[in-house]
Amino acid sequence: LTLETLDEIRMKTRDRNIPVYFDVHSLTLGVRNDFSRFRQPVETWRRWLFMLHAVQMNEAEAAALTPEGYDERNLVKQGLALNTRALVITRGGAGCTVFVTEKKQIVRHDIPGTPAGGVVDPTGCGDVFGAAYCAHFVHSGNVQAAAAYANVVATAKAGMIGSSSLDKLSLFQLDKADLKEATA
Repeated sequence: LTLETLDEIRMKTRDRNIPVYFDVHSLTLGVRNDFSRFRQPVETWRRWLFMLHAVQMNEAEAAALTPEGYDERNLVKQGLALNTRALVITRGGAGCTVFVTEKKQIVRHDIPGTPAGGVVDPTGCGDVFGAAYCAHFVHSGNVQAAAAYANVVATAKAGMIGSSSLDKLSLFQLDKADLKEATA
């Protein structure tokens, strides 16, 4: 996805009330000559985060995103000022945090992690989180509930090795109490 393509998507969706969700994951990755990857700041980060429904990033991506080296508090303040409705920072086993603006004030919602149990493999958890968030938000319209639900689904994925078993990830395998609590 190029920045120009994202701009076109924003223009086509803004008057139609279609939420645009963006995961900054690969945006912060550079590639060395030996093809190894490294975190790098993004000069145009403000343009990437402008006017989106929600932006997802993990803690390492949040720390690396801005050339200014903003800490999390200042990144959130700057990011939400860009007319982005929610900024979601995933924290692995510690859960996630959703930042939104309510009545011109930044509100922080910390969603605790749930135990993954057994083997923990983070491969694909961010993608699963994003997909679950979007699916839940489309039905509920609730940012906090969507993030809580996504957290539970990503935790279920963490209990699977690799990404080849994603087809086995079924909502019916999730503990009903976790789902009820996450979507309440």
